[in-house]
Amino acid sequence: MAAAADLSLLKPLKQYEYSLSLGDHIFLEVARYQGRVFIHIRKWSDCETFRTKAGFYLLESTWQEFKNTQPLVTAAILRVQRGDQVNEFIEVAEGIFATIQSGKPYIDVRLFYKADPDPKPTERGLKLSFEQFQTICEYTPHISRVMVKVKAGEPLN
Repeated sequence: MAAAADLSLLKPLKQYEYSLSLGDHIFLEVARYQGRVFIHIRKWSDCETFRTKAGFYLLESTWQEFKNTQPLVTAAILRVQRGDQVNEFIEVAEGIFATIQSGKPYIDVRLFYKADPDPKPTERGLKLSFEQFQTICEYTPHISRVMVKVKAGEPLN
């Protein structure tokens, strides 16, 4: 059983924006823009001054899908860690797929576009370590509460 999430790691950036460091210059951010709430999971530059193109974002509806697929992704990770042969391709949100494979200690989360007959990958996405994905899972209830507060324009207490 994982330790309880340390809420002090979920830091306010500015009004209506909160950030969680996942390590290796990758951050999960909750932000409001033009009345909509976004979750960005993105790699920042080495000096952490700007976001790079590596990453993806989720809206409220796609965050719900992402939450619902966490058990499937976690099960695939556990099978890889056990040494089983794994080659999973899981749609974690509309148009966003996670690839988990044996021999690779990460999850490749990538935006795909619809093409006939199969979806095709874009350059938008990033690799998350199993630990980074587990951190997202641990913080999921807190992130969901932050999204509600950010949408309502309330401070995070």
